Amino acid sequence: MWEVTTSDAKYVLCFASAMVIRLISVLYSVYMLLWLNSFIEKGEFADENGALDAYRKIVMTAMVGTLLLLPLIGSIADKFPSHIVVPFSFFLRAMAALSFVQIERADTWLSYIASVVLIISTVIENVSIEVLFMRTMPGDVRGAMNGLFHLFG
Repeated sequence: MWEVTTSDAKYVLCFASAMVIRLISVLYSVYMLLWLNSFIEKGEFADENGALDAYRKIVMTAMVGTLLLLPLIGSIADKFPSHIVVPFSFFLRAMAALSFVQIERADTWLSYIASVVLIISTVIENVSIEVLFMRTMPGDVRGAMNGLFHLFG
């Protein structure tokens, strides 16, 4: 495995990227809770329970959306080249993240849509990166890469 990873710089980059991509999901859930709690000071939520309820609604909506879209996401990741699907998922996530600048109230549709799209685009990204690993990695690196990929999230 050491020979394969040191033979091409893209494998080292893939190891680092696998860690970052998986940690983004974990960090986003913490960020979302902090973001929603920031609206307590603005008076949108009476207390942390109101923000936690909004968090639960967002996560449940994203889970249902992911459940419904996952077969389609997997199919798209299999049928389309990774050099199209991966940048598209990054772009979609970036657009959703940028839309947070426009959000002034946490209880609006824009807030929920941006949050759900951000979560679902991260799922698209994870699936497409995993497909990329399966397609292009040599056998001796693939297992280690997948292990590392799942270790971080």
